[in-house]
Parts: sequence; structure tokens; C-alpha cells
Amino acid sequence: WVNVQPWVLESGAQFRPDEGPDLPSDRYARDVNEVKEIGALNSATRTAEQTNIARFWVASAPLIWNGVLRQVALGLDLDESEAARAFALMNVAGADARIACWDAKYTFNFWRPVTAIQRADEDGNPATEADPGWTPLIDTPNHPEYVSAHLTISSAMATVLKLLFDDDPGVALTWTSPTNPGFERHFTTFSDGVREVMDARVYSGIHFRSSDERGAR
Repeated sequence: WVNVQPWVLESGAQFRPDEGPDLPSDRYARDVNEVKEIGALNSATRTAEQTNIARFWVASAPLIWNGVLRQVALGLDLDESEAARAFALMNVAGADARIACWDAKYTFNFWRPVTAIQRADEDGNPATEADPGWTPLIDTPNHPEYVSAHLTISSAMATVLKLLFDDDPGVALTWTSPTNPGFERHFTTFSDGVREVMDARVYSGIHFRSSDERGAR
């Protein structure tokens, strides 16, 4: 993905973020300990709803956000030209966001929570403790952690929707996902959806919160 020619960006590195929290930092320790507790497969603190939220957002960002835009287009009675333009702008932004995200991932090549937690005795941070048997709720994707792809893409797509229709489009929206059928999400604003993705990736045990926040930004 990092070698794909962007649609609009000058290059995948145009908006490359700064490096994430240093391993010895307090912020890194908070990130590790949060996901260690609530993102574990056998977490005692994650609620049933939080587990459902994690499974809901396993589906790809474009799959979910295109469903949202379809509802907006119908709810606002967009004509074919207006709808086509909105879908094109949102998906071009999502595609370029993925390219930029993969540039960051392989620039920083940061370990995932499953590795960081199992090998926490190697991070030089006294506020983290290794758990060699720790496993996440959702299987860890096979690419680097920083930054979160779902947040980078979701935030780019949501930003286009906010620019076109304001954050609250005045349409009753129902988010659905094929990875958790029957569990629906109902938000007033596009920003609400992005904020839930941040939580979902932590509940899933596959991302640190700082990676989610920086990916969205």
C-alpha cells in the first residue's frame, strides 16, 4: 500500500505523524496497561456491550462508512450527481488515508499489544509488567501497530462527510456491520462514530489508544 500512487496526496509521507510515545514514558505505560486489562481475550472488566462494539468494528472502514453515506444520500434525497460526487470524495479520501497509514506503519514498525504485553520486561518501563500468556480478544492483524488503519481511514471518510453535510446531517443513521449482525449503532454525528472506533480497537486488544488518536488526527 505504501507504494500505491495516491489520488490527491503528493505522497504517502506528506502528513506522516510524529513517532508515538517512547517506551519509558508514562503515556506508553497507560496505553499498555489499558489494553492489557480491557482488551484481553479473558478480560474481567470488558462488558458484553464493549465486546460487541469490538466485534462490530472488525469490519473494514470503507464497508461501514459507505453504508452510512448511503443512508445520508437517501435521507437528504440527493440526486445521482450529488450522490456520486459524495461517494467519490469520501472514498478517494479513504484510499489516500490508507496509503498514508501504511507509510507510517512501516516507517515506525511498532509492536502490537500482544507482543508488547508478552515482552513488557524488555521495554525498560517499570510501570509495565510482562504477561507471556496474554492474548487479545480479536486476532492481531499481520502489520505494524502505529498508526491505527481503521482510525486513519474512518476519520478521513468522516471528515469528508462533515465537510459536505456538517457533523450532524439531520438524518437518523444506523450503523451496521457484517462482523456483528444484529448489533446496531445509532449516532447523531459522524464524530460519534469515529470516537467509538477509538474505543473499539482498544477493546479488541489490537491497538494502543495513542495510535488510535494519532491515526484519527
